[in-house]
Amino acid sequence: MMVLMPGLRGLSEGQQRLFFLSLTLVHRFRGDGLEAARDADVADAAGALASTYETESKGLIYEHRATSLPAQRLAGELRTVFDQLGRERPSAFVRDAAVVLRRLEQLALGAEQAAPGDRLSFLNLVGRVAGRIRPAADEPGPTELVL
Repeated sequence: MMVLMPGLRGLSEGQQRLFFLSLTLVHRFRGDGLEAARDADVADAAGALASTYETESKGLIYEHRATSLPAQRLAGELRTVFDQLGRERPSAFVRDAAVVLRRLEQLALGAEQAAPGDRLSFLNLVGRVAGRIRPAADEPGPTELVL
């Protein structure tokens, strides 16, 4: 959690919930085998999708593309879920999503720099955190953090 805490600083409650949801989505969609995502792919996917949402918040429609195939796949999966979540309040959601995705990108890049030889350090952390998050039984939100 100490690694993730800087990513939460300054986020609203809704953005924090979206941040933890994005961690579970990254864990779910990371892939396996030759197409498995690495930390750099997570950063690439989050950065491309954040750029897409930032452009959209300015009233322009342009899809920024991730560079690697695993990152493109991950960005597509994240976009599908995020677009469903943002249907009710599209402009506010787009801004929140861009902020959260930039934080995710920074954390994935930071993990890669902190452990240069370990291409999965961030994804391994995400897996540990995602295992502690489960759907809320009595709340309408998609997930809650259970520590």
